[in-house]
Amino acid sequence: MSEQRSGRFVVVGAGPCGLSLALQLAKAGCQVDLIEASAQFSRQFRGDALMPCGQEALARMGLTELLEGLPQRRLEGWRVWVEGRLLFEVAEPMGSLQPCRLVPQQRLLEALLEQALKQPSLRWLPGQAVQELDWEQGRISGVRLADGSLCRGDLVLGCDGRSSLLRRQAGLGLIPQGPKLELLWFVLPGPIQEDGVWGFETLVRGGAIASACRSANGDLQLAWLLESGQSTPELSAEAWSERFAAMGSAALAQLLRQRGEALSKPQRFSVQVGMAERWQRPGLL
Repeated sequence: MSEQRSGRFVVVGAGPCGLSLALQLAKAGCQVDLIEASAQFSRQFRGDALMPCGQEALARMGLTELLEGLPQRRLEGWRVWVEGRLLFEVAEPMGSLQPCRLVPQQRLLEALLEQALKQPSLRWLPGQAVQELDWEQGRISGVRLADGSLCRGDLVLGCDGRSSLLRRQAGLGLIPQGPKLELLWFVLPGPIQEDGVWGFETLVRGGAIASACRSANGDLQLAWLLESGQSTPELSAEAWSERFAAMGSAALAQLLRQRGEALSKPQRFSVQVGMAERWQRPGLL
């Protein structure tokens, strides 16, 4: 097995956290190995919402110009519909000087990577899955990749998501905060006009909970909350569209009934809220 001696930092995961962290470290002149299991950024379940605090973080990193150069739109606001009636709506911004923006996360990641690759001290390792942590005299000294190679560093930074392999292998337990949420995710190809969906809409009716929002690229994103342990209903695109149409505004219902056959098949995924009481081991953050 080969061994790759890196510089000081090994960053695992090239999402918004890992990429921006690796970029800042490399700009400071540190040696950085940035490892990402996926070969591309086009995974389906990526949030487009960039909250004001996220925009502020990018500004503090000197990346305002980068953000402004990306396709985006401001989120108009938030609506909650209960039993077919509008309970309330709140326009953006809420309690901040700027509104939540919708930015295609794939484009944001690609722009951050472009900046990172300009730094000579950064080494980019895409399509490389981490297999396990490497330990040396009781301290984490690097990560072993699936191809058997070893990336060493003075500090390993785990930015590999809510189901972090590094966190689990380091014995940093996650305490669940309530049961998992099981969601079905749908996309209705755009462009979707503002009069069809105004902002982020939460839909509650007959015990069912759903949501609808126009994405940054103009598609309609829809989510349906399943009951605990419920299997995915076997419904046609038109039948799913009718379920959503009965939940919210007349404009949303009209849109879905006109174009329901174009609704994507549901993709199922889980959301677990939890807390880790400890976030470090010697050699790992």
